[in-house]
Amino acid sequence: MAEVRPPQADIALEAWLASIIESSTLGILSKTREGVITSWNAGAERLYGYSQDDAIGKPASLLVPAERL
Repeated sequence: MAEVRPPQADIALEAWLASIIESSTLGILSKTREGVITSWNAGAERLYGYSQDDAIGKPASLLVPAERL
């Protein structure tokens, strides 16, 4: 039987997980099945050199060097 939790617990869990991703030094991003970047943390910015504003909404192929396409 699945545990029933109040909506506040889900919100708290989501905020906690978001804080882990945002504070990580690792480059973490998410993308749609179509390959469009939907989230981008500070570690990804340092690793790839694109700001969050520059990366979100762009294809993940942005991260692949031209000679590898």
